Amino acid sequence: MAVLRFGAVGALVFAAGLAGFAASAAPQPRQYQLALQFTGARVAATATVALRVPERTAWFTFRLAPGLAPGDLATGGQTYRPLRIARGLYQVVLATPWAAGSEQRVVLHYAGTVAAPDVISSRRVVLLPGTNWYPAWTADGRFTVTLRVAAPADLRIATRGELIGTDERGWRTWADPAAAHGIGLILEPLDEREIAAPGLTVAVFSRTAGALQPLARALAGAVSTCRRRWGEPRYRPAEINLVAEAGVDSARMAGNWAMVPQGEAAPSLALLRGITSWWWARPDTPPWLEAGLETISALDLLAERQGENARDAWLPRLQAAAQDTGAPPLALAQARTAQNAAVAARAGLVLNALRWEIGPDRFAGLLRAWARTPPAADARAGQARFERLAQEIGGERLDWFWRQWLQRPDWPRIDFEWRMVRLPRSGQTVRVRVRQPAPAFDFRAPILIVAGGRRYWQTIQVRNRDTILGIPVRGTVDSVQFDPEDELPRWRGDSQPLE
Repeated sequence: MAVLRFGAVGALVFAAGLAGFAASAAPQPRQYQLALQFTGARVAATATVALRVPERTAWFTFRLAPGLAPGDLATGGQTYRPLRIARGLYQVVLATPWAAGSEQRVVLHYAGTVAAPDVISSRRVVLLPGTNWYPAWTADGRFTVTLRVAAPADLRIATRGELIGTDERGWRTWADPAAAHGIGLILEPLDEREIAAPGLTVAVFSRTAGALQPLARALAGAVSTCRRRWGEPRYRPAEINLVAEAGVDSARMAGNWAMVPQGEAAPSLALLRGITSWWWARPDTPPWLEAGLETISALDLLAERQGENARDAWLPRLQAAAQDTGAPPLALAQARTAQNAAVAARAGLVLNALRWEIGPDRFAGLLRAWARTPPAADARAGQARFERLAQEIGGERLDWFWRQWLQRPDWPRIDFEWRMVRLPRSGQTVRVRVRQPAPAFDFRAPILIVAGGRRYWQTIQVRNRDTILGIPVRGTVDSVQFDPEDELPRWRGDSQPLE
C-alpha cells in the first residue's frame, strides 16, 4: 500500500499509481483487497483522482510500487515534476496551496515495469454511486493481466476478461489475455430485476431498478431486431447487465455489462454498438470494418426504435468526431472502436457512403450476406471477401471506392452554390455547382430542394473538381441545401465529443 500525505494534516490512500486517491474524509465504504499481476508488461498509465481537502495544504508526498516512476503531475492548472525524496517516495510542493474544504483534481502520469505479483492496496473502493471503470491503463505490447478480488460473494465484477476461478480463501481471479483496457467494474450489491426475451436475459441493477426496466425492454427488442435482420450471432450472449450510476454522462459497455445514467429510458448509440458487435465481431473482419458495421447498424436500430430524427441527430456528431482520425481507416487498422471513437465514426461514415453508392436496399442485402458468410483465413482475406460481396450485390465495380475512402487520409472539402435558370428545353431549372480541391473525390450525395412549401430530395453524382448539374423544378424555389443531414463524409473544420 502506498500513502499520500497532506503536509501534516492526515492521509489519503494512493493505489500504487493505478486507481488514484480516496479521501479519508469521504464516506466509509466497505473494504476490498485488490491485486494485479502483470506478465511481460511495461506499463504506461494515468491516474486521475478527485478529492476533498480537509485542511489547508501546501505540499504532499506519495509512494509508487517498485518498478514504477512518475512523470508529470497536474493539478490546479499547474504541472509539476514530482521530486524523489526516498526510494519509491515522491513529493510535490504546490505553487498555490489548496484551501481547506476545497475539491481538487490530480492527474499523474507514470510508467515502468511492475513486479509480479504486485499487491496494489488494501484500500477503500468507492462503490456506486460514483464508481468508475477500474482499473484503466495502457501498455506498449501484448501481455497478460490478472485481476484478483477478495470480496463477499455478492460483489459483482464487470469485465471483458474471463473468470478463472475462486480459491479456498475466497479470492476470485479474472484474466484479460489481450490488451487490458477497463478490465473490471467493481460495484456493491444492488437490487436486481430481470427481463426475459427469447435467448436473452436483461438484468437491471440499481437502487431504483424500475427506472431502468423500459431500457431493458428496448435492448431486448433491439436484439430481436438484429436476429430478424441478420440471423443468429456467432457470439451468443446469454444476458446483458445494466447498472445505474449517478453522474454518468453517457452509456458505457464492456463485455455484457453496461453503465447507464440513472433514469435512462432509451438505449444510446454506445449500448447499441455493443449489441451489434455480437454480429460483426469475427476473426476475419478488419478492425475498420468491424467498427463501421457496429456504428452503421446501431444507427439503423436507433432510427427503427426512436425514429429518423434520432439518426439525424447522431450523424453530425459522427461527422465532428471523425475529423480527429488524421489517417485513412486502413492505416488505423489496430485502433479498436472501444478505444477510438473517431475511428468508429469515420468507418461508419465510409459505410454510409457505400449505402448511397449502391442504394439502401442493396446495402441491407450486403449486411445480411456478410452476416451469413463463413469467416475467411484472416483480416486481409476478409477485406477482399467483403469487397467482392459489395461488388456482386451492388452490381458495379468498386475498386475506386475502396481506394478513395480507405487509403486517402483527407476528406472532401465542398463548396456548394445554386441559382435559378430557365433553359430552352427543360424550362425552370435549379442549377447546382459543387466545387472541391484536387484530387477530386467521387461520390453520390443528397440535396434538399424546398419549393412551394414542399421538400424534394435529389441524389446527385459528383466526379470532378467542378461539377455543374441542372434539376428541373416547378414553383418558387425557397432553398437548396447540400447534404443537410450530414450523410456524406466531408471536412467540417470543427469537432465535438462523440459521447
